[in-house]
Amino acid sequence: MEISLRKNGLTIGFIFLNMAILGIVHSMRGPALPFIQTEYALGYDRIAFMIIVCSLGMFLGVLIGGRICERFGYKRGLLFSTIIMFISLGSLSVYSGFEYLIIKFFFIYTALGCMDIALNALGSRVFITKTAILMSLTHFFFGAGSAGGAQYAGFMLDGDTPWRHIFISVLILYALSFAMIFFAKFPQTHQNGNANQQPFTTVIKDTRVWLAFGTTGFSSIFDFGIINWLVIYLRDTQNMTPHASASYLTLYFALFALGRLVGGVIAEKFGYVKIFFVCMLSAGLLFFAGIITGNALLFSGTGLFTSVFFPLFLSIIVKDFRDDAPSVISIIFPLNGVLFMLSSFVLGILMESIGVQTGFYVIGAFIVIAPIFLLSLNRKLIRKTSCSNN
Repeated sequence: MEISLRKNGLTIGFIFLNMAILGIVHSMRGPALPFIQTEYALGYDRIAFMIIVCSLGMFLGVLIGGRICERFGYKRGLLFSTIIMFISLGSLSVYSGFEYLIIKFFFIYTALGCMDIALNALGSRVFITKTAILMSLTHFFFGAGSAGGAQYAGFMLDGDTPWRHIFISVLILYALSFAMIFFAKFPQTHQNGNANQQPFTTVIKDTRVWLAFGTTGFSSIFDFGIINWLVIYLRDTQNMTPHASASYLTLYFALFALGRLVGGVIAEKFGYVKIFFVCMLSAGLLFFAGIITGNALLFSGTGLFTSVFFPLFLSIIVKDFRDDAPSVISIIFPLNGVLFMLSSFVLGILMESIGVQTGFYVIGAFIVIAPIFLLSLNRKLIRKTSCSNN
């Protein structure tokens, strides 16, 4: 059952609102990390461990949320994730040791993962016309929410508001979201497989899959490395206040939102791989220039280019793998999660032992590696297309 866009403005509004909330919660962690670090007297390695646990929660949330939506429907999947979020955010009001804090953030990010997969799956079913425009708007709201969340967190933290309170305040938005679930219309989930899909064992042996994994894996580490560590980096290397450093993260997300809005149109005109490569190169140049010159605006500028990494990766997979795209994504996403957790662990140790300044160069190294995989993947895709045409 597909649902009409005109008759289901509430459902579309629900998707946009919750993508914005996802961005808000996701972006507040960066500005809050220095305060969590001070409160619990944590080293960089412990901060990295916290980031790893959050990533694990997000990863499991995507798996669990996908299964719940597939088995019980979108409505129950969204209700489940919202209830978990209510409990997890509410628990932050009670002070606890660092070990219990990690558990709370694990469930917060599990709820985020559940909500993320449910909203993207729901959008693919609801946006049956003007799909590209509406999906771009969906991710624009994530970027806009991220920009607003980072700015809000920095402003409140600079005014001596406890970091816990900024997370708890998001419950107001989740209360609105919870109410909307009962009035919005949701389509049924698809339960039938695709007869044209190759066996999983055949797909996983395809070299292109592993090159695609290297491309998105290392580019994602670079993106999330900036999001997770920029505020701490600016505090420790340039002695910035929470509000000042969060403002640069806000600008990053604002440009990220703009890139999500217009990047797809540009990529359709000039080609996915070409724009992907140019954006990787541009982001890398701005990043290293930011370290060398000390100009924090250059770090913010990378957001315009990192914004297209994920959408273009999906576009390449869907275009070139066609019926096998779901299998390819199901292989790459878990591997990305493992790679990100391992890289976060290494970054934490490096920053603890050699300093955050040098550690930031390591983050930049990932965006040097990613284009190598992308160009290798492109050669394989061109060769495959040539063989198919002969």
